[in-house]
Amino acid sequence: MNKQMLKVAGTQVATQAVRRRVDMALGFALLRDRRIPLTKKLLVLGLGIGGMFLIQALEIPLEILTVVFGSPVGIEDGIEALVWPVMLASAMLPHLAPRALVEQLRAERAQRL
Repeated sequence: MNKQMLKVAGTQVATQAVRRRVDMALGFALLRDRRIPLTKKLLVLGLGIGGMFLIQALEIPLEILTVVFGSPVGIEDGIEALVWPVMLASAMLPHLAPRALVEQLRAERAQRL
């Protein structure tokens, strides 16, 4: 029972740490935004696919990572190969997109809330 409680607590701590550092919603919004060039979107999707292959090559179970990183966006187990490249791309795009555009999109999203 204690191992299960520690696993759940560890998952919650990891999820909170990721939420503070990675704004997945902003990344998804940038992927949908027409002002971001298609080349940047293809670049981050390619990096996302490469990141997924690296995770699999290191034999890190995608199921555990899906629970930790996928729980904020409601991803269920079993579709990792399709979702992970998009998740990694949305995590990287705010760092590769032009800073002014990222700040403008953040301001637009803040006004809607």
